[in-house]
Amino acid sequence: MSRWILGFFMASTLALVGCAKNVPVQNPAPFAAGATPAATEQAILDALPKHNWAVENVEPGKVVGFLSVRSHLLRVDISYDAANVVLAYHDSDNLAEERQGDQVLAHKRVNKWMSTLANDIRLAIAAQPAPSQDATLSSGGEAESAGAAVAPEATNTAAPVDSAANAATPQ
Repeated sequence: MSRWILGFFMASTLALVGCAKNVPVQNPAPFAAGATPAATEQAILDALPKHNWAVENVEPGKVVGFLSVRSHLLRVDISYDAANVVLAYHDSDNLAEERQGDQVLAHKRVNKWMSTLANDIRLAIAAQPAPSQDATLSSGGEAESAGAAVAPEATNTAAPVDSAANAATPQ
C-alpha cells in the first residue's frame, strides 16, 4: 500500500511541475498582408472570432485582440502594413507570465493560441477575392492614371496566324 501512495504522490508532483513549466513566448513569423490595408484589417476582424478571440482596440495599422479562457486572458498586438502582418505577444493575466530581460515566459498554450490565430488570419486573407484588373483600371489604376494605352497586340489571345497558310487560302 505504501508503494502505491508513494507512486501516486510522485506522479502527482510530476504532473503539477509539468503543468507549471513556462516556455518562451514565440511570436508567429510575419506573413503576407491582403491586397490593401483595409482588406487586411477586415481579414483580421473576421478571423478573430473563429476561435473565440475578441477585439480590444482598432487603429490604423494595428488591432489588439484578446482571448479569454476561463480565468486566463491573453492579449496580442496584430500590426499590419501594405506588405506584412505581424503578431506579437502583448501581455496576459493568469498565464504565469515571467519576464526575464527581453524574453517573456508564459504558459505553453500561449504559443499554440497565437499560432492558431495567425493561421486563421492567413486563411481569411487567402479567402478574400483578388482585386480584378478591370476594377483597378476603371477606378484610376496605374495604367489609366499614367495615361498608358493598352496595345491591341498585348490583349490579343488568339493563336498566332501562319501567313503562308493564309496566302494559299482562296478568298
